[in-house]
Amino acid sequence: NSGWDDERYAVDAQAIVRWMPMMLSRADVLNRLASRHERMLAIAQSDDQILFQEALTCEAWRMALRPGWGDPIELPLPTRSPVHLVASGGIVVHGPSLWRIALTVLNAVEPEGLVHLWIDRAGLLAQVGALSALSRDAARSLLQSDALCHLGLAVCLAGRASQGGKAIEVELRLADGTIRRTIAAWGSISVVHTDGSRQVTAILRLQGGIYVPGREGERVLTLTLENAALGLILDCRGRPLTAQVHSDQASARVRTWLAASDQ
Repeated sequence: NSGWDDERYAVDAQAIVRWMPMMLSRADVLNRLASRHERMLAIAQSDDQILFQEALTCEAWRMALRPGWGDPIELPLPTRSPVHLVASGGIVVHGPSLWRIALTVLNAVEPEGLVHLWIDRAGLLAQVGALSALSRDAARSLLQSDALCHLGLAVCLAGRASQGGKAIEVELRLADGTIRRTIAAWGSISVVHTDGSRQVTAILRLQGGIYVPGREGERVLTLTLENAALGLILDCRGRPLTAQVHSDQASARVRTWLAASDQ
């Protein structure tokens, strides 16, 4: 999170701002970066500081994934079965909002198709890695004993539709028999909470030219979701994500994303 040198400040100052819910001047961003560099181990305290740290983390992860900078991380292509994405690091351990952590991961990685999101909330992955050198069974047992937090299943859609038009209809059947229905619009991101239900069946009905990468040609999908801290995440923003730097419109859009879990 602190890997910015002086040569990259001019570029990163603008890149970081696009993930913030408020407009910041270039000077303000540079001052915050310099302050962060001086206190690398300090934990952000105020919500304003945490929002900046989340934006900084998002852009740092994006840079790690970008070819031509360091060793880019290869992401698996979308398949019929959901892929699993695990995030770790300071913001994952100390971030106050599970939804904002999930949003940071989705903004940074921009996955496509069906993706199970996991986070190393307890900061145990390093220990698990060390333990695996001694005993793979012990490491596997630790991972299976709730070492990782399952945020939920993200459905990252692709296709073409008018902004704000209907993208997907969802019916969620919880273990206690409760049924929840929702409609998500193209260009939006939202969460259908499952309240920690042990097993959930989700029926997805795709609209118009929208599809799920890896499941092209299927207009109705039936999925199973278990023990999710958040639930079913409907990412209808398309790929690639575009963000206008230093604009009221961009800030307003980020505010909408941040509030998506409350809807």
